[in-house]
Amino acid sequence: MARDNIVPPQVTILGTFEISDPSPSGVDHVRAALLAAEKVDPESIEVHYVGAPKYRIRVRASQYKQAEETLKKATDAALKSIKTAGGEGTFSRA
Repeated sequence: MARDNIVPPQVTILGTFEISDPSPSGVDHVRAALLAAEKVDPESIEVHYVGAPKYRIRVRASQYKQAEETLKKATDAALKSIKTAGGEGTFSRA
């Protein structure tokens, strides 16, 4: 019964991507970059559309340090993906 009622503490951190690609297949490149970020840890990472070209990333973890590491890996994956495709991207912490 205790396992059902005890909820472990969670830390949530946010950031914002500004990703764009003016090429004809730019939408696919942006989508691939955002999916690359989510693939780092699909259970704890959520990416939401804010307004073109801004996308918010939310990372949840049990510890702050773990959340920071996951955010760093996700950010690196997304920015590497969009730059490889020929687009541009930046990340800022909320």
